[in-house]
Amino acid sequence: MKNILLGILIALAVSACSVDDFLDVKPIGKIIPSTVSDFDLLLNDYQMSQSALYNLKYIDPDVYLTDESFTDLWYEPLKQTYLWADDYYGISGGDDSYIRSYKNIMTFNTILADIDNADLEDAADEDRIRIKGEALGGRALDLFLLAEEYGPAYSDENLDLPCVIMPLEVNLGAKSSRSTVKEVYNRILEDTKEAMKLLDQVAPVHDVTNNLRPGRAAIRALLAEVYLSMGDFQQSAQYADETLSMYNFVYNYVSDLQLKTTDNKWDGVVDADGNKIFWRLTDTKSTLWSRYFFRVATREGVHSLYHPDLVAIYAEDYDNDPNSNSDQRWNFFASKTGYGGGTDYSPYYIFASDVNRQISVGMSVPLILLNAAESKARLGNDDQGALDALNILLRNRIVGFTDLTLADVPDVLALVKKERRKEFTASGLNVINLKRYHAYGDAVDTYTRTVFGETYTLEPGSNKYIVPIYQKALNQNPNISAKPY
Repeated sequence: MKNILLGILIALAVSACSVDDFLDVKPIGKIIPSTVSDFDLLLNDYQMSQSALYNLKYIDPDVYLTDESFTDLWYEPLKQTYLWADDYYGISGGDDSYIRSYKNIMTFNTILADIDNADLEDAADEDRIRIKGEALGGRALDLFLLAEEYGPAYSDENLDLPCVIMPLEVNLGAKSSRSTVKEVYNRILEDTKEAMKLLDQVAPVHDVTNNLRPGRAAIRALLAEVYLSMGDFQQSAQYADETLSMYNFVYNYVSDLQLKTTDNKWDGVVDADGNKIFWRLTDTKSTLWSRYFFRVATREGVHSLYHPDLVAIYAEDYDNDPNSNSDQRWNFFASKTGYGGGTDYSPYYIFASDVNRQISVGMSVPLILLNAAESKARLGNDDQGALDALNILLRNRIVGFTDLTLADVPDVLALVKKERRKEFTASGLNVINLKRYHAYGDAVDTYTRTVFGETYTLEPGSNKYIVPIYQKALNQNPNISAKPY
């Protein structure tokens, strides 16, 4: 009971920290953890997995709003992200994605500073090693997500550019400057590889019903994702294959899942026993390591529409009719009718699902399958291996799907990019992909939006792909600017 109470108090103390505290105050208030079990409890806060990449959803060019639906969007910062603005939160707002990630890093730093000297009591040395590995891995994951959201894409030209603040100690102080892209990515790799050594004896997935911590597969998944972002396709493919050899569960949308109510997609998706899927991300078996944002497709007032270009992509591979599509991702999550049988959005389609649906932007099996496919396609010497990975995903998504061969696909990489857009619709991951495509030298379109007659433009490589740090944080730290350049 003592330890349970301690864990609750610690979690409350972390949640109560303000952004000006996150770099120089331990996340424990007056409760000082001293045993290995105490530090273990620090990693049990489910809030650690929340709000990641939250700002990116409406930046995504595949997300669309009419003037009317823009007006209905009640949360002003989301309107500003849709306009690709230079400031989202105004003079008084706070960015939960930014705050949560640094609170997490503060917790991990606390563990790393003190775990080696913590009393064992009822724990074992193996627990100490595991907790240290989980903290290193967690710090690497949150640094990576911060770099993706608030920093420039990794490229040879960007290595010396400012990226994000990188606190590595508990009492670093609140006026740190941004570390460079090179420094941040080197630290991410260093922490992840050390974590991989320390977690060598744990299960591939920490807990399929509570994936807040990394297992052996999840750590390798992060390396696959980081190396892909760095353009090291050989290493990305290697770690993606290692991940999938350890854990490769993919939900079968074709035979195992169905809409709870055929004529109301807002009731969500269930398995054969009627259990809701995707309702709580920690219950999602295809998630290797949970980071998510809540309500990617939700009730009217916090909703979004499919861009017509994306609707056409869902249709073009099959029968050119989105109303009778064989892609279950479309059949499950696209509707012309709003929440509760409300607004008719015709001719547009709204992202529809259970209002409690959570979308993974952490490590997942579908992500790693697509990473394996993209890395192998970019290497240029294993297109069939790329299709093999893609086929695993698509046979679990497409009704009547027949495995693709090289004879069927003139451009494997283009197909992988297309499937990324469909698999991670409205998750924000498409924004990350567009940033790194441009860093690779791939052609990326210039996107425009018109809201009440005014046109907004998102150009390839623009710093509008980079989320600005909110004003309250800037006021507390004169050594950083809203964007790194």
